[in-house]
Amino acid sequence: MGTFDCPEYCDGLCGHKNDDKDGRYCKNGCYIPAMCKTELLYLLAKPRILPKIKTIMEDVYVLTHKIFGSNRTKDESDAFRHFVLGGFLYESFGWDVAESVLYFHESCVVRGMETEMDLYNNFLALDEARELEKKGLLTKKNLICRAKKMLEDKKLMVLRHSINLDFGQLPWECES
Repeated sequence: MGTFDCPEYCDGLCGHKNDDKDGRYCKNGCYIPAMCKTELLYLLAKPRILPKIKTIMEDVYVLTHKIFGSNRTKDESDAFRHFVLGGFLYESFGWDVAESVLYFHESCVVRGMETEMDLYNNFLALDEARELEKKGLLTKKNLICRAKKMLEDKKLMVLRHSINLDFGQLPWECES
């Protein structure tokens, strides 16, 4: 999800092909976090859920930045962002829509191990969200706490360890 560009940088991207040359576009007043054509077409076919997906993507980006101070690629912030996005999408839409959104997002650009990392963390989140749902514990707070625990236990895929994990930014305590 390193493809989610900070809204402050979006002015230069609006209505233009992204300079990354990865086929992503910034549309609708900018910030449907830069999507490629297949991803955008999938979501435009589902206009009722598009605003909610956009909000979830933005919220996850902001949350990750708040906790880690940045949204990087290949590191713990990237793993966290993908896990939380997958979980939040599952919570809002269920498995089928979450799986499709995540698949189309990652299918736009194949970046080898980076794409593998993103998909692994996305789909691990879907499995974890389903387990939380079975227990009646599926909430955003619990998903964030699961991401925290999985990072601490090194269960999320991270290609480049670069962050000293400090979840002191969470407004609540997670149970161990």
